[in-house]
Amino acid sequence: MHHLPSDRRLPDSLRLPDGAPGLEDLRRGGLPDDAWSARTATELSPDLLVVVDPLMRAVWTNGAVERMLGIPHGEMLGMDVSSYVHPDDLVVALGAINEVQRADGYHVATRIRVLRWDGSYLDTRVTATTITTDDGVWMVLALRPVDDEVAVERRRAQLKGLAQSVYVECAAMHWFELGDRIAGMLGALAGVVGSRTVELVEPRDGGFTRVAGWSRDGHRPSAGTRVEVVADADRLRNLPCVVTTVPGEDGVDTAMVVELWLDREGIVRLAFDGYTETWDDANADIIALMCSTMLATMRRCEQESEINTRATRDPLTRLLNRTALHQRLAEMLTTSRPERPPVVLFADLNHFKLMNDRFGHREGDAVLCRVADALSSQIRADDVAARIGGDEFVVVLDEGDAPLDALVERIRAAVDAALDEWPDVTVAVGAITVEPGTSPDELLDRADRAMYADKARLRAADRR
Repeated sequence: MHHLPSDRRLPDSLRLPDGAPGLEDLRRGGLPDDAWSARTATELSPDLLVVVDPLMRAVWTNGAVERMLGIPHGEMLGMDVSSYVHPDDLVVALGAINEVQRADGYHVATRIRVLRWDGSYLDTRVTATTITTDDGVWMVLALRPVDDEVAVERRRAQLKGLAQSVYVECAAMHWFELGDRIAGMLGALAGVVGSRTVELVEPRDGGFTRVAGWSRDGHRPSAGTRVEVVADADRLRNLPCVVTTVPGEDGVDTAMVVELWLDREGIVRLAFDGYTETWDDANADIIALMCSTMLATMRRCEQESEINTRATRDPLTRLLNRTALHQRLAEMLTTSRPERPPVVLFADLNHFKLMNDRFGHREGDAVLCRVADALSSQIRADDVAARIGGDEFVVVLDEGDAPLDALVERIRAAVDAALDEWPDVTVAVGAITVEPGTSPDELLDRADRAMYADKARLRAADRR
């Protein structure tokens, strides 16, 4: 026997038969004729179909005989079908044949191992439909690999388990955990179904925008990017899922894209490297519910994030407000190291009120925002910048790594450079080192006094 590949994926050359009705005909209600539909079903049926005559010979097979068993199309014709049954299963097969010949119609599946072209055996479930004529009993056998059914059941069980963990995790998720955890869930989903990428997409501004994603290559698809949905949106809304074959990344091989419409007005899209049997439409319901939960959680977390921002941030400069500064200071006081204590700098603008009265609040707001940007540029991830009053700012450096005078001049230089358009406005800066056992209010009071000492020094210099 020749050794042919047993890969049952649809070959790239497989296409629909010629003579399909055009899209416009279909939209006007036209339907394909029976002959075209029969040819299409023959070529694309996922099951191996065999017509058996009363002499137990295979008289017709569909194209799946090559994909499933590696047997060249036509090679089985005229052969006794029992010769393809594993010897240990022959008694079971003959008993099933005797049973199905007693009554016409559909008969339940029997598990039988069937000979492949390369001499190995494929474990299958065989169902039979029989019809009795004057010449004897004819049968139509349908064979489906047991591995397919087991794999589908296993994937469904895995998806149910994953969905349960997603529901629990989403219920307990905080807004600041959103990004990494959603990506992790999408990666777990991709691992079960075998997809290369998974994306969550929302309809926005007449198009579609990616809000989360995962990719096998480790590059997370960026959120906020406009994307083109492959399937027609109206079809997506009315079908459990739409499967589309598209050119692969190399432009030659075909890839497969599965898109599902979510109840939360969104889409989940899974891309596969090629035509794959790891996808099963029967699992679309679990995946849609799981991803709808993720999308709803993302929207909830976004709302919570906005509420948190309004509660902790200055609405103009987006720096921390006074309340959030007190909380952050209290945390830093409990975790700071005595050998490298935090430093608090208090900054206040000189002549700001005069400029604000003269040019208006819009110009004053621009000055405040420019100062906020300058302060933010001087801090690290663990440091803090806050606006606690009209033109009063506080910077807390988690670990002071320079003398206080040097830190003051660094902050002053950054603010002066930011205010070069307003030369009359200057900044007074006071700095203190945090002492153990000091409260946030005491720290701010000491820093405020240090700032006023610097303000007095600047006024004295102006008088000279």
